[in-house]
Amino acid sequence: MAFLLSILLLSASAFAGNFELKQSRFEVTYSRRAQKQLIKIKGALIIGKGETERSILNALRDRVESNLDTHIILDVFGGDIAVVNKIYDELKLKCHDRGYKACTITTEVEMFRHCASACIPLFMVGDKRIAAERTNWGFHQAALVEGVILIPFMSEYVLRQKGVNSKWLKNNKAMFNTLKITWLEPLQLNGSGIITHIIGHPK
Repeated sequence: MAFLLSILLLSASAFAGNFELKQSRFEVTYSRRAQKQLIKIKGALIIGKGETERSILNALRDRVESNLDTHIILDVFGGDIAVVNKIYDELKLKCHDRGYKACTITTEVEMFRHCASACIPLFMVGDKRIAAERTNWGFHQAALVEGVILIPFMSEYVLRQKGVNSKWLKNNKAMFNTLKITWLEPLQLNGSGIITHIIGHPK
């Protein structure tokens, strides 16, 4: 009886299209609401021991719908930039194909949450990019071996490729000369092109 109930619950979940993916360093949840889909990503986008990037890439490719407005909520403390770039591409393809925009992607960092390091290029996948006033944004230079060997100019290159303002990056180059993270607030990102909408703190 319990086995049958489990099968029915799995079938209902598959029919609804909702799913959860939990890895050792991050988790992804997906839900469909009317004419919009919601994706939440939390943790560090690093593939753990015994895991492969195929798990998240296949989930995004096969289970996230195309041509449907997509809201992505991030609370991410960095990750492997190669994996993040692939995630970015999978999400972008859901709404953008050869210059044609079929739907809108909104990325958001909610009140008191963080978007650090490799989270920022992933945040840039949004056509509309929302941040609560009290959020934290972390920058540093890219590194190999989880923060041991610095890769000069890599962070600036990736951010520029994703649409971050080149002049802003140049004016803030000091924070890319180190692996130590620099934390900024949304208003300090003015001119960067990273955030398009700031949600004020309730008074």
